[in-house]
Amino acid sequence: LGLVGHDAFGIGDTLTTDPKIAYKDIPRFTPEAFSYLHNPKPSYPLMARRRGLEGVVRLDVRVSAEGIPTGVKIRESSGHESLDEAALIAVWHWRFSPARRGGEPVEGTVIVPVRFNLEGDIGG
Repeated sequence: LGLVGHDAFGIGDTLTTDPKIAYKDIPRFTPEAFSYLHNPKPSYPLMARRRGLEGVVRLDVRVSAEGIPTGVKIRESSGHESLDEAALIAVWHWRFSPARRGGEPVEGTVIVPVRFNLEGDIGG
């Protein structure tokens, strides 16, 4: 992706699709274990909208026990770089209600789908 590792968004080298990021040691939870809270939808890139591009980006998101994303990478591309970038950038700024184990918040990973649809706009 064109913005991977680019610090124009203040996220430096933490924005990545690098497969070397190890999520295997962090428990994976179902999406129901996390709450997405009331996070803003990603911006639909203007050129993608004009071209009629749609798709679903599936992101692997590592979420701290505080509900803050600590790692975001593309699990499955939408097939359109601009949609993938928009989803990555947006989810880095989201906050989650973290998963819980024994009533205590814990770090975990979750797959977050971001759907870009011109009729329904954008949704999770």
